[in-house]
Formats: sequence, structure tokens, C-alpha cells
Amino acid sequence: MAKISEAYVFVDEVEGNRLKLSEKHSKKNPMTNEWTTTGYTDVTGWLPKDYSGPQLTKGTRVKVSGSQRSEDRESNGRKYRNVIWNLETVEVVQGHAERPTQDPRGAVDPSEETPF
Repeated sequence: MAKISEAYVFVDEVEGNRLKLSEKHSKKNPMTNEWTTTGYTDVTGWLPKDYSGPQLTKGTRVKVSGSQRSEDRESNGRKYRNVIWNLETVEVVQGHAERPTQDPRGAVDPSEETPF
């Protein structure tokens, strides 16, 4: 398993100790000096069974650490790889708690985002 020392992600869904998370990928445009979102990676995160941290809701931006593993699966003849994080720490990032209102796979106004 790979170690995750620090990652900033958005919470998409909470179901018990299982979270659906989106990790944003950004790139700085050298011509305009602005950050633009290039995509997102969907991740399944598992909270510790004894998690007693803040209440997490859709759209919350969090800083996490833990370990990563992947699982291969097949559906309708296509192969997929699921990324799974076993979370050790979860911290709500103050001042950046709300995710942009558009779908993570759609275009987002760069002025609404903070690069990380």
C-alpha cells in the first residue's frame, strides 16, 4: 500500500464510514498565470471505525492522510480500477469548505477555485 501523507479532496457522498471523494487536478497556465482545473480523480475513502471528527457533508473540502490501495474489477466486459483510501486523519479545511457548485467533471470558473 502507498502512504498518503497529505491530500486535499472534496466529499461527494457520506454513507456510514464510507466516503466518496474527488481529488482535483489543476495546472497553471503560463500565459495567463491562472490556475485551471484539468480533471478529478474519484476515490473511495474509509474512515476509521472509531472516527469522532467533524460531521462531513457533500461539498466539504478536507485534508486527509492514510494509505492507498487499488482494486481491479470488470463490468460489462470493461476493466476498471477503483482507488481506495484507508483514512487515518480527516481535517475540514477552514475557509474553503464549499466545493464549486458545478459538477466536478464540468467546466468550473477558475476564479471560484483555490489551487492546491
